[in-house]
Amino acid sequence: MSYQVGQKLTGGVARLRETETTPPKRFTDGTLISAMTSIHRFVSNEADRKVLRDTKGIGTERTRDAIIETLKQRKYIVRGKGGYLEPTNLGIELIQRLPRELSDPVTTAKWEMALGLIEQGKMTRQQFDAMIRGNATKLVEALKGVKFDLDRMGIKAVEDKPRPEIDETLPGHGETCEKCRKGRMVGKRLPSGKKVVGCSNFPSCKHSKWID
Repeated sequence: MSYQVGQKLTGGVARLRETETTPPKRFTDGTLISAMTSIHRFVSNEADRKVLRDTKGIGTERTRDAIIETLKQRKYIVRGKGGYLEPTNLGIELIQRLPRELSDPVTTAKWEMALGLIEQGKMTRQQFDAMIRGNATKLVEALKGVKFDLDRMGIKAVEDKPRPEIDETLPGHGETCEKCRKGRMVGKRLPSGKKVVGCSNFPSCKHSKWID
């Protein structure tokens, strides 16, 4: 991206010169681990920076490698040219659509700090439980309104298929299953027009009879 910079010359005359910005380098496995350790450097809010410094970043020395591998396995990131990690459309869509709290490193950092307060006797288990439940409830409600671009995520939409209708008039409906002796036979009319009576204990019992 190009932009203009003002340059003051001798005699008080100003001149504009055009230059270009350079994007930051992508992470490698090693530099990403370093960034996770010093995640506070990427946060502008000073209070949040302090929280992240106190909790020593995202994850621990033992878990950071595993976190990156999980991101690769779930196809949120891939290794590109030169060993640099690149986000996939799936990963980008996920981060852009999810509530900010789920992608904000400060969220889990605050939970970690709360656990430390319990250890110090400054917070009770009941208070921590109430905090987590409140946060989880708020996130679940926020997720109900999230709509993902399935095409961008590489996921095929599942079309709603017509379901069979219960037909109590079919012979054998309501009778005890003669095979497992636990379930009841249920009469159903399929979208195709076929009729069947099957055990309610499915899939443990797959006994069924087609009705002519």
